[in-house]
Amino acid sequence: ADEVLHWEPVPYVGYKAVAKQGSKWLSVFDGVTEYNLNELTVAGHNQLYVYPTHDEACAASFPTQSRLNGAKMVVLKVLCYGPGRCSGRKWAFRAVLPIAVADVASP
Repeated sequence: ADEVLHWEPVPYVGYKAVAKQGSKWLSVFDGVTEYNLNELTVAGHNQLYVYPTHDEACAASFPTQSRLNGAKMVVLKVLCYGPGRCSGRKWAFRAVLPIAVADVASP
């Protein structure tokens, strides 16, 4: 039987830097995970990283092995679900729900 996932919202709004590839918003790190407004994105084996502020998301740096380093960036305002874990200045969550395009972070 399939497991039904139920996510309780946590009181956290964050900002996520993503790569813009044509009409899609993709994970900079894996180049595959897609983000859409008002659609919940659930992490597979990894976590989804967000920043507490818009400015920090605009200045986000990514590991050198990230598949879409150097791509045009967009910052999404997201609602974060599941328990959060602090990792430096960013937070890791199991799921995010993009609710708005906050900004184009790079040309």
